[in-house]
Amino acid sequence: MRQSKIPHPRFWIPGALICLCACHQGTGSAPIPPAPVTLCYTLAFAPWEAPDSTAYANSPAGLVAPLPDTIALTPIRLVQRSGPPTYRLARAPEGPEQVGATWSPVTPGVVVLRFPEAAGQGLLVTLRGTGLHLEGRAGIYLDERPSDLIRLTPAANVAATRLPCPPALASQTPGA
Repeated sequence: MRQSKIPHPRFWIPGALICLCACHQGTGSAPIPPAPVTLCYTLAFAPWEAPDSTAYANSPAGLVAPLPDTIALTPIRLVQRSGPPTYRLARAPEGPEQVGATWSPVTPGVVVLRFPEAAGQGLLVTLRGTGLHLEGRAGIYLDERPSDLIRLTPAANVAATRLPCPPALASQTPGA
């Protein structure tokens, strides 16, 4: 009889936080409005942490390679039916299979970045803070199991530092 391994409790909290921050809009506070201009940040990812000690536990991190280096939070609102407002997120580097990235203000001082990939998975980043430096956590989501909201995947700390927008990303304005 095969026994299933239950992940160590220290991995439950990061996975749950990523999902809760991405799926839950704060109660009693309105989402922050987007910036009227495109804001750019450079991202720095810490080493990926495996959810357990099994072989290849960090392999899903390879599904979102290359990681975005520079991002642009644009004021371009995307049409959606429910949930917090969603805006276009530009990234560099960006390949043709990596289009469709979005960002959403969840609560004041918290934004969620979603980088979908072509094979049904993607990178989810929750950043906290205001101003020139933001910090948060990144994790992998797997679209083929949407009902499994608390699925543990590799995660990494991430820091975002504001910078002047590179010319390729600075043109991300409505109607451009």
